[in-house]
Amino acid sequence: MNGIIWIGGFFTGMSFALFMTIFFDTSKKKKRKLKPTDLYCFECEIEMPVKEKNGQFYCSNCGLYHGRKI
Repeated sequence: MNGIIWIGGFFTGMSFALFMTIFFDTSKKKKRKLKPTDLYCFECEIEMPVKEKNGQFYCSNCGLYHGRKI
């Protein structure tokens, strides 16, 4: 009889821990939302806004070519 109580308590505790982890997880890092026009520039080594010129995209800081699609 004690074994059944121990097993029931174990599964109840595991269920509670899973519930707490799913709904109250504070370790999730909030991602910085980027503008759709921000791309990583390998010259500036940071994410910078891009400018469009003649259908091609360039870094707004240094002018590095990023291609035709964002």
